[in-house]
Amino acid sequence: MIGIDEDGNDFQISSIQTMFEGFYPRNITIFELFSVLICMLTGYPAITKQGDVKVFQLVYFFFRFTYNVGLGCLLTLQSKFHSFTNSLRQYIEDDCQCKTHPLMTRFIHTLIQRGAPPDLTTTHYPTCFLSWLVFKHLENFIMWTDGWSFCALAVRCWDTTRYFDPSSCSILRGILLDVVGIALVLLNCSAKMNAVKIQGVYAWFYGDFFFRTRSSLLYSGIYRWIPHPMYTVGYSAYYGLAILSRSRTVLLTAIIGHTMQMGFLMFVEIPHMKRTYPSSTQ
Repeated sequence: MIGIDEDGNDFQISSIQTMFEGFYPRNITIFELFSVLICMLTGYPAITKQGDVKVFQLVYFFFRFTYNVGLGCLLTLQSKFHSFTNSLRQYIEDDCQCKTHPLMTRFIHTLIQRGAPPDLTTTHYPTCFLSWLVFKHLENFIMWTDGWSFCALAVRCWDTTRYFDPSSCSILRGILLDVVGIALVLLNCSAKMNAVKIQGVYAWFYGDFFFRTRSSLLYSGIYRWIPHPMYTVGYSAYYGLAILSRSRTVLLTAIIGHTMQMGFLMFVEIPHMKRTYPSSTQ
C-alpha cells in the first residue's frame, strides 16, 4: 500500500495489523488489556444471571456514547484540522519532549511499536501514519468493549426458561424465532467480513481520516447492493440477539444503539467522505 502524507509525499506501507492481531501477546497494550478485563467483569455476571439488567444497559450505553460521540468528535476534528495528529506530533518528532514528558513520550512510542510494520522507525514513516497506529489501539478498546457489552446484556436478559417449559411458547414458533435470530447474526457476520475484505483494515480503522492512499474510492461487492453495509445490515446481529433472548429490553437497546450509530454515519463519516472524495460521493 502506498500512502500519501499531509504534504502530498508518498510513503510505502509494508503491512498493517489486523483487528484480531491487536490481541496477540507481542502487540497487546493497556487498551487491549482493559478490553479483556471488562469482558471478564461483565461476562461472568451475565452468564450466571447476576447483577441488575440496568447496570448492563448503562455499561453498553457508556461505550456506545464513547464510540459515537467521543470517537465521533475526535475523528471530526482530525478530519478538519488534523487535531489528533498534531497533538501527538510533539511526542513523536520533538526530541525535547523525551526530557520534559518522558513517561508520555515512552507511552506513545510503545503504542506505535506494538503491532507496527516490522520495518517501522519513527523517521521512516510520517507522523500522520504513526498517529493512526496510536488511534488503532484506542479504537480497538472502544470497539470490542462496545460490542461485547451489548452481547453481555443479551446473555443477561436471555430467557432460558423456554427451553425447559414447553408450555411457555409453542415449539414451532420458538424454533422459527431462533432460526430468524441466528440468521440475522450470521448476516451481520457475513456483511462485516465482506466489507472488511473489500475496504481492508485501512478503512476499518478510519485510516483516511489520517492519511490518503493512492487507491481510489470504489463501490464493489456488497457496497454495490447495500449502502453503508457496516452500519445497516452490519447491525442485524443486534436484532438477532434481541429475538434469541426474547427480551424487549435488548430490542429497545438495539434500536437506540443502532440509531446512535446511524447518527455517527450521518454527522461524522458522510461529511468526511464528501470532503475527502468529492468526485466519488456525488
